[in-house]
Amino acid sequence: MKLRKFNNNILPYPVLSAENEDVRPSLKDIESIRINHEVTDGTFVFTVKLQQRNDTIKKLIEDNKAKYMFVLTCPTTVLQEKKLSSNPEISIEVNKLSVNGHLDFDCFVVLTEKITYSNIGFADIYEGLTFDLEAGNILVRFPHMETNLDLSNEKMFASRAFVEFVKSNKDVVEIGFDDNIINIYLPQKQYDNYLEIRNNALYSDLIISSIVHEAIIMAILNYDNDSHSSLRWADALNTLIIKLSGKKDYSLKELSKDDRVEKAWELANLVLKNPHERLFDSIIKIDSELNPNNG
Repeated sequence: MKLRKFNNNILPYPVLSAENEDVRPSLKDIESIRINHEVTDGTFVFTVKLQQRNDTIKKLIEDNKAKYMFVLTCPTTVLQEKKLSSNPEISIEVNKLSVNGHLDFDCFVVLTEKITYSNIGFADIYEGLTFDLEAGNILVRFPHMETNLDLSNEKMFASRAFVEFVKSNKDVVEIGFDDNIINIYLPQKQYDNYLEIRNNALYSDLIISSIVHEAIIMAILNYDNDSHSSLRWADALNTLIIKLSGKKDYSLKELSKDDRVEKAWELANLVLKNPHERLFDSIIKIDSELNPNNG
């Protein structure tokens, strides 16, 4: 687990942190953040334990005018989860399919309402000053933590992090690429069926190896630098393709349209980690569940 410094100079008011003495006692005087995680069959549970000793901020939390915030970010899969709590111990549970590689952990105390802020711990330069702050403004910035989580051997892959199924009023399946997430629009009946099976491990690979595989192929074929390069799904695909292929020139930004047509099938298979093998494995498993005496 690595720690990274935070620059308080970007904020126009004093923030309690480990980097300076703008607000005392500073976090560098205590072990202000601890992170651990537990693993289950399908999830990771990340828990932070936070500590700060500023009485003014403690009182704001007690009065429900401020709360602790835990933000977990996985740049590889473009996942971000946030949780607010009055308790300094906060847990976030994420599906294993949603995280891979680098993880960032950012924790704060943030306001939940508008206040005129002063603090008995202000450094001398701020003594007697007040600041009109809004809900969401940061009072405490705990040290940034980061780590790497290697899930290269996980059977399942985090396609849900940049692909989403959406209910549609139309009678045909459509795929949209204009938002940060690739949207797969399903007619009402198909969407209801999807909701029934999406969390069943027996069917996850079927979904990924069929309609998600098709969506990834279509995304690669329809990719346009001017329209899509700034979108999260494109950034996630580029990151994954480069990482899994080991070839920077396989980035969608680098490939010509003709190259993308030629390599779309190969790249989609790479990103989804051999989806057709998973397809047939799933069929065998489903058959075994339905016909347990056939083996």
